[in-house]
Amino acid sequence: MTVRAYYEILRDNLLPYANDIVSEGEDVIFAQDNRPIHTAPITRDSFLGHPKIQVLPRPTGYPDFDPIENVWSINIQEW
Repeated sequence: MTVRAYYEILRDNLLPYANDIVSEGEDVIFAQDNRPIHTAPITRDSFLGHPKIQVLPRPTGYPDFDPIENVWSINIQEW
């Protein structure tokens, strides 16, 4: 996925959703890792200035965000 495509997903989906939640008085907590598409200026700047979106960055390759690694680990243990 390109940075531009990821940005468009955020712009077209996350930001409108966040605005709906904000109108209901809730905050949005958005978790992502530090992969380049997530930390690119256009992506990062899409959250700046939004008072109700809190971004929780995670290290690149964080196991909770890469479930296939958990599957491989289970398979290896069973062999």
